[in-house]
Amino acid sequence: MLRSRDGFVRPGGRAAVVANDAIGNFVVATPLLALLRGEWNPREVWYFGGTRTRELQAASPLIDRTGMHLGHAPREVAAEAASNGPFDVVVNIENAAWAKSVAAMLCGPETVVFGPCLDAEGRGDLAFGEDPASRLWLDPDWCAEDLAARHPMLRTAHISEILCRACCLRGEVGPYRVPEEPPDIQVPEVLVATAASGEDKLWPGDRWRDLLERLRRDGRRIGLLGAPPQAQRRYWRGGDDEDCWVREGLVEDLRGRLSLPQVVGAARLAQLVVSLDNGVLHLAAATPTPILGIFRHGIHRLWAPRVSNLTVLTPGSGKSVASITVDAVWEALPIAGR
Repeated sequence: MLRSRDGFVRPGGRAAVVANDAIGNFVVATPLLALLRGEWNPREVWYFGGTRTRELQAASPLIDRTGMHLGHAPREVAAEAASNGPFDVVVNIENAAWAKSVAAMLCGPETVVFGPCLDAEGRGDLAFGEDPASRLWLDPDWCAEDLAARHPMLRTAHISEILCRACCLRGEVGPYRVPEEPPDIQVPEVLVATAASGEDKLWPGDRWRDLLERLRRDGRRIGLLGAPPQAQRRYWRGGDDEDCWVREGLVEDLRGRLSLPQVVGAARLAQLVVSLDNGVLHLAAATPTPILGIFRHGIHRLWAPRVSNLTVLTPGSGKSVASITVDAVWEALPIAGR
């Protein structure tokens, strides 16, 4: 395996992209997938993600084949990699040990590697170079206010652009490109997504309840998006509060009723999406529908989509998401006629 010193990738090869099995991670990688197809002209692009993003992978025109990754045993991933032979280029956009191991499994002696990867012996990390892209990969704080100033190749500090430039892709970083299907339901005016992968992302349940009650008094139908409740409780936080709101009739329970492409279609038909920093927010950002996104301060610089229809609300420096008041959210809602 080799580090590219100048970003050159031989056209016509096979490319693999390794990513975390999270909806947001898939969505922010779509500009990278589009750009690498345009600049590297690979004959085939594989995406190694996982079972939670399978619907998006399968329907994406940016991906030719999907490989096993999260949700499968390492030996299965290794066997699949061996049966298909090494790739010409491997891009790993996840820094976890399991991702570096998978990236190494996909490599042969001449494979060009971008991103974190184990070395050929599997005893340590494959060393980065001294070039600007390597320095970007090695920067420990992608959320820093001065990130773009420290790396002149960047116009913004958004994760999609960082990934493209760290892979030496020079073209215009395009919008999110996610599969979309019409939902088979009557879409409520307001869609909310209140669950998140970590406690520090959550907005308190009593404040959500207050907001939902205000929206109901305002005459709005509200749909609750998310994974099926059992999976929601397994992988995300906030499911118990959601169950209460459903029982009380505050929201229409859409959790697990829509495929991920249908979630995009539903977001397009809604008047407003209110969401924490989660996968639903990123799917909705592929549509023109107004969105209010509640982010941790600092993280918003890296993860908040750079789209004009998103209103970003943070608690301010040094404060938690839980400190955001209902009044602050209510006043920030980008909804007509309120």
